[in-house]
Amino acid sequence: MQQKIGPTEIAAWIGAATGTCALVWDFIKWWYSERVSLKISASPGMLHTHDPTKKPHVMVVVTNKGKLTTTLTLLSFEVYDTWWQSKRGKPTLQSIVPHPDPGVLPYVLEPGKDWMGLTEQNNPELTKYKKYEYVYCSIHHSMSKPTRTRVNLPK
Repeated sequence: MQQKIGPTEIAAWIGAATGTCALVWDFIKWWYSERVSLKISASPGMLHTHDPTKKPHVMVVVTNKGKLTTTLTLLSFEVYDTWWQSKRGKPTLQSIVPHPDPGVLPYVLEPGKDWMGLTEQNNPELTKYKKYEYVYCSIHHSMSKPTRTRVNLPK
């Protein structure tokens, strides 16, 4: 003997499915809202207007798009031989920028605020990196793993 599914059972199943989806969606929103969200950009070839030598610089701008405050601790550059190494986070070469000009590290970055730092593009370390295809600039901070962006250094 087969039972017919009536409108009440259909409504119950729809209610259960939409309620479960709403609960999962609220969890996802909560999970990602309680994290630091940094956006980093690195622009090579920038000229400092007050520098009489007119040396090119790499300008790094970090924006805190999240709701939490974080402390920026270190600026670094990494080089990878292959795309796979870059995805695994296993650099071939690394270097740090201890004193990015005019930015100061460590720096407390409030939500919605920016930080900017410069480093000379033709310094000995970055000059070695020009022959590699996968060059990244990373900002290390107090809340999680470093945030990085790819840098296209001119050859």
